[in-house]
Amino acid sequence: MNLSEPSGWIVTNVIKSAISSPRQLLEHSTHISERTLFVVLEGSGTLHASRGTYPLEPGVKWLRLPCDTAEYVQDSMQRIQWMQIHYRSVVHSRNENDESSPAVPAADEQSVAFANALYEQWCIPSNEDRQQQEAMLRAWLMLLLDNGKRNHKGMPTAINRVIDYMEQTYSANIQHRELSTIAGMTSSHFSFAFRKRTGHRPMDYLTDLRIGRAKQFLHTDGLNVKETAQRVGFADEYYFSRRFKQRVGVSPAAYVQIRKSAMKTISLTYTGQLLAVGLKPLGALRQHLANQTVDPLKTGIVDVGDFYHMNLASIASLAPDLIVTAQDVPQFEQYHKQLKRIAPVAVIPWDQYDVFGHLKHIAGIVDKEKEAEKWISTHFEQAEQAREAVMPYMGKEESVSLFRISGETIGLWGGREFGHVLYQTLGLKPPAAVAKLMDEQKSFNPLNLRPEEMKSFAGDLMFISVPEDPASLAYLERLMTEPAWQELQAVRNGNVCRISDTLWKFYEPRAITEQLKEAVNLIQSRQSS
Repeated sequence: MNLSEPSGWIVTNVIKSAISSPRQLLEHSTHISERTLFVVLEGSGTLHASRGTYPLEPGVKWLRLPCDTAEYVQDSMQRIQWMQIHYRSVVHSRNENDESSPAVPAADEQSVAFANALYEQWCIPSNEDRQQQEAMLRAWLMLLLDNGKRNHKGMPTAINRVIDYMEQTYSANIQHRELSTIAGMTSSHFSFAFRKRTGHRPMDYLTDLRIGRAKQFLHTDGLNVKETAQRVGFADEYYFSRRFKQRVGVSPAAYVQIRKSAMKTISLTYTGQLLAVGLKPLGALRQHLANQTVDPLKTGIVDVGDFYHMNLASIASLAPDLIVTAQDVPQFEQYHKQLKRIAPVAVIPWDQYDVFGHLKHIAGIVDKEKEAEKWISTHFEQAEQAREAVMPYMGKEESVSLFRISGETIGLWGGREFGHVLYQTLGLKPPAAVAKLMDEQKSFNPLNLRPEEMKSFAGDLMFISVPEDPASLAYLERLMTEPAWQELQAVRNGNVCRISDTLWKFYEPRAITEQLKEAVNLIQSRQSS
């Protein structure tokens, strides 16, 4: 049966150059190659073209056809279902002295991989078959049209390719299996590789990308919530609003209101983050003002109570445009409804993000993204210099541990808050037992230890933080007389560094900078290892 008007997709005149610059084009011989990617989705038959006859069966056929009429013949009464993508490709001949120059477009191999993925989608019964097929076709076309990000061999890395695809098509109905196919990986391998590369799960990264675009549409373009939701790929505006509030800390409507305001803020948690982006809060809780001697920018901020007794009258008298807090502030639920009557309340999760994540979220609400990126960039530069500065003073196999003596408790800290600078910024080696805890839970809550248990977690170098209250200082004196303390290798070798508790208990950007300086000075005061 001659299928003179078969059903399928045909894309023509998609041009992809394998040459990176016009100058390269002049330095190599080139020719235009007509190419057709032909995928039989269902049924079987024969393709008759001027250059020969080609069997058609479910799967992929990569053909180079002339620009002439091809005839498709069906073998049985079953209708052939197929997809055909036709395009022209600029190819440059391989230079015998230049093995790096490809003889064929690099996209060919990728094209076959995408065609196979399309075929797999066709074979999976689903109400979303057509959407998945169209999404895969869109991704394949992007490969042909966009040079994208490339690794040292000139090919786009798998994860960068997925990120490019997300950025271009974030409003589409993108599924996890679609992204793993674009990466050319199994679903589990892709999830692991993506998280290792970005620090986020793929669909969380996509959600953050959509929310970032939504901020622009709401604030800059003036779209309403429903229009914005549709523009960034959410069919349900109410679901979009819930996701927006989860990610940003406030609802879309409150976000628009805040961005139009004078940005007068009250900080119940993130005082240091606001200061780092150049925004001084009007008021803050007493616990977050305790390090004014270390951070003089906190001078002049009004004390609005403490964790357990917020002064609502004082907060209201300051007429804030925004109240910033974390969910785990003690008594927060008790005060939440009353605070919302004063101003929009941005609730940013504490445990879900590190100090950089906190900073980025604060910056995203108060229109200070550039300031946040500048601080983070500067910090990483300082961190690199600090690592080089301490290298001569630390043995390659030396481990470092951090304990905080408070009251009559001994707290062991990992790679977050007190331990951030030691383990994350300086990259110092934790003892094996601490490393195991960090592997199991990167930001594990501090463990309370008995003196005899310290030996299992103590490193070759020990950092000790002690509040200046009489009870803590008295307990430290008693602890230092106990055999369990005196038997620690770091104690016997004189490798105990006392750090400022007033400084190190603050997990804030500006405090982190000062902690880094103190850590470097203490390590450099040792003999070279």
